[in-house]
Amino acid sequence: MTNPDHNSTDRLMQMLQELQSLVERLSQLAQQQSELIEAGRTEALLSVLGLRQEVIDQFVASQAELATLLEQLPRDRDPSSEHSRQQIEDLVEAINGELAQVMERDSEDQKRLESNRDRTKNELSGVGTAKRAHHAYFKSKPVTTRFADHQG
Repeated sequence: MTNPDHNSTDRLMQMLQELQSLVERLSQLAQQQSELIEAGRTEALLSVLGLRQEVIDQFVASQAELATLLEQLPRDRDPSSEHSRQQIEDLVEAINGELAQVMERDSEDQKRLESNRDRTKNELSGVGTAKRAHHAYFKSKPVTTRFADHQG
């Protein structure tokens, strides 16, 4: 007969390993995102953002099951469960650390995107001002035909 606590611990370990893989993938995509922002490659950036959203959706979808498994974690203090508990804590710590790095990178990327947006806005404003100035200096004066002959 199998121990239900052992099965839930095994499932929790498996789920945490899956989450760790998702977070590693998210970190890789965050790195690509940063590089694409730096290079100004908007089309490729949108593609990476789509991939990131898929990974985030998978991560979020697993949260309810993760919470249930954590609640079912055995409460006893035998040596084998203590070893499992330490492994679980190590995995959770690794996942949290990687997520913190991704969030920090995202914050930096957001600042860079906002800066790029403001710079582009100022450049476009300058183009509009230059066009208005150009038109003001080179307005064509209407030709009056009051004294014109048949040649103009």
